[in-house]
Amino acid sequence: MAGCSSFYTLLRRFHSSCTTCSYTSDVVVVSVKALVWGLCWALFVWWVVLFVWLDLPPSATSSSVDQQNSFQLKVAHSSFFADENATASYVLYTAPFVVLAILALLYLELNKRFPAKSRTCSKAQRRWTRIYRCLWTQPLVVRGPMGVLTGIEILGIAGMLLALSWMFVKSAVPQFYLIDAAAADKLMSPADVGVKKWQLKLLTSSATLGRLIPFPMALLFLPVTRGSPILRMVDVPFEQAVKYHRWLGHLTMLLVSAHGITYAIFAGSMNSVYLLGEWKDNGISNLAGVIAMLAGTVMWVTSVPLMRKRFFNVFYSMHHLYLVYFAFSVWHVGWSQAGEFLGAIFLFFVDRFLRFVQSRRPVTGVSARLLPSGVIELSIPTHAGFRHNALSFMFLNIPGVSRIEWHPFSTTSSPLDGSSQMSVCIKPIGDWSLSLLTKLFSSSSAAPKSAQTSRTQISSSEKSATMSCPFAIGHLFAEGPYGHESNYFLRYRYLLLIGGGVGITPFLAILRDLLKRHELRQAGLPIDVQLIWCVRRRSELEVLSEIRYPSKLQPVLPGDYGAGIGIRDTQLSITVKGFITERSKEQPDRSNNSSTEAAVCQSDNTILIESPLAIKSECHASKSSHNNLSLSPVIPSKNPWMAAVIFASATGFVLISGLFHLYVVTPSICCSSDNSSRSSSSISSKNGGSSTKPNFPTALEVFLLFVSMFVGIVICGGGVILAWSKKQGYKQNALPCTAASALTMQMSKPAATNNREPAIAATRMNIQETAALDLVDVEANAVCEESLLDQCTIAQGTRPDFSEIFNGAAVKYQGDDVGVLVSGPEGLKASVAAECRRQNFTKPSWSNSTHFHFHSISFNL
Repeated sequence: MAGCSSFYTLLRRFHSSCTTCSYTSDVVVVSVKALVWGLCWALFVWWVVLFVWLDLPPSATSSSVDQQNSFQLKVAHSSFFADENATASYVLYTAPFVVLAILALLYLELNKRFPAKSRTCSKAQRRWTRIYRCLWTQPLVVRGPMGVLTGIEILGIAGMLLALSWMFVKSAVPQFYLIDAAAADKLMSPADVGVKKWQLKLLTSSATLGRLIPFPMALLFLPVTRGSPILRMVDVPFEQAVKYHRWLGHLTMLLVSAHGITYAIFAGSMNSVYLLGEWKDNGISNLAGVIAMLAGTVMWVTSVPLMRKRFFNVFYSMHHLYLVYFAFSVWHVGWSQAGEFLGAIFLFFVDRFLRFVQSRRPVTGVSARLLPSGVIELSIPTHAGFRHNALSFMFLNIPGVSRIEWHPFSTTSSPLDGSSQMSVCIKPIGDWSLSLLTKLFSSSSAAPKSAQTSRTQISSSEKSATMSCPFAIGHLFAEGPYGHESNYFLRYRYLLLIGGGVGITPFLAILRDLLKRHELRQAGLPIDVQLIWCVRRRSELEVLSEIRYPSKLQPVLPGDYGAGIGIRDTQLSITVKGFITERSKEQPDRSNNSSTEAAVCQSDNTILIESPLAIKSECHASKSSHNNLSLSPVIPSKNPWMAAVIFASATGFVLISGLFHLYVVTPSICCSSDNSSRSSSSISSKNGGSSTKPNFPTALEVFLLFVSMFVGIVICGGGVILAWSKKQGYKQNALPCTAASALTMQMSKPAATNNREPAIAATRMNIQETAALDLVDVEANAVCEESLLDQCTIAQGTRPDFSEIFNGAAVKYQGDDVGVLVSGPEGLKASVAAECRRQNFTKPSWSNSTHFHFHSISFNL
């Protein structure tokens, strides 16, 4: 921690001291960030090469095997562990992941403290930037079995399959040649006499498949590490990385099944089925492998799309068998071989422990209200140090509804609002959300007759009554925020937002964020936004009335969009088109909407909570304000502290494991060796002159490995978390307050007495008068504001024609990059991706045409 702080301080002093040579300081900062970025990628490539190159069986007769074994022995030259193979395994395969995570956190902290500045790029630089972005945002495969695939995803899939194929061929083919040449007695070992060649080849195939499993398994837990520094560095959010976990899970279970089935066929052909239930004291334990395979099969079957959608709770419960799968996989291969796949799993357990610490802290003072569209909006208090962006989401658990269910929800508030609250919107469409709606109405005076009527048809009087004060829902637990590391939508000058149903929620946060940034006159912002929203009923469009759009926005600076852009070209333009898919004979009635919008405006003025407990008793307020707990900053967002947690956990794991081997494993082996030496002559005579070397039981050795991981993560890593929480505790004693509450507190102070200086009293009076005038101006300007619902063009009984929409955008934004953000069902995402691909590959000149960059922000477990 001290070393990182000193490095950042030194770099910042150098950066700030070079005021006359800003170009030089910028070059140094960019060079340092590029160096760290290059080291991260070099380390990952080095890990892959070592895995593919060194993962060969010792019986393979090739010229490179001796070089590989000598390299492993050089790495494993340490007496700290009892097993040299274990030392090499952990140094070569586990340590790179830990170092990679720390380097990724260093890069993230450099980006945070020294953000990239906008620079005028040359034509060649813009072209290479577009090509790099297209690798991540250009859909190439749309309606395949794996969904929408981009260029970088296809490269990753091809690289994984090629690596596994090469490893199998390189390992198995030479051994097949040896088996075919075993017709000569001098090449046939005594143990293989009487065994057919196809049986030997089947056994070889099973062993080779088993050696391939650690490669995908080493990456299996990386995508589901929600706060992974590695994913944050490449800006791949958790909701997008989940599909990579599915792919790796299918690949891992295919290899596991092939490995187990081929070995079972071999054992059956040899009339040795009892081998499947064998658990040796040392070496491979077949029974542990069978248990791990059964646990993985249960998870595999319950995670297919049909089971996951219809029986999500079964899928979620059965997926906790990953602990059984991991534990018995380690017992199957032993602790020394487990180092090949332990790196990402270790980081996953560190992240899981951090999530457990955060989720045990209740959040109180939460208020809720029902919007005219039937959507529930939760307002969650946050501390001043809590940070999120427009594309963040939270996992929420409300014990009053269910104590075990956690659900992800996108944030709908902008981090630039200056408020001490974060809002999420929940649409009552499932069992959990309908139960939440029932709970909320049970605490209000205007309870609907049923949950179904509450979500579809509620009279205006009931809406006004329910929205007149917040609902008190007790407390909840939260995890997060998660999501993209950066607001990538800001890099585009033009945005096309396409949502379906409740998929509008992330776009609400994006629109609020853009309006706030334009109000602050930031540079290089999107200037034209088209929002396309598909809903089933017209009432769902009422959510748009929550966003107030000023009739006149101040122009922003042109930023880095290039010369030739005037002030008028930098004003924000928002176009909203709503498509109601449900056919209705009734014509839309704007009079009812205006009364509803008036009710919304009136309720908004009454529910602004100046502090989490500024609620009247008749509105079911919570307890006193001292007992309120709000969302606090989390360690994953504090890069130096997160690096300290990972380093402390890894150091504790290595030290405890090494001490176990020095003082438990090695003495036991020595004692066994002394006891066995007395009968060595008789044993050697029975075994033909060979004696067995005593070993420590593998099962107990693996158990000590689990204890070392637990102590390293919980005790050592937990100590860093405790130190961080103590430091944060001094900042979180007082409840945060909004600007309005701070103004109220300031105006309620008594006037300055004669003992104070007259200038202080005069300044205070000026502040009060200015603030009062500002409030009057805000109320006057509110009349000039319009909601997005007023500007919405509504099409009844139809669906959007994406070909027409994209053709119009291609003409309007000729030669520019357009960011296409999609949030909604899989069918909607596939249709938009197909249109993006058609537009991008049917243009005569790729460099001068409008290019659509596809981004999916749909969350789907």
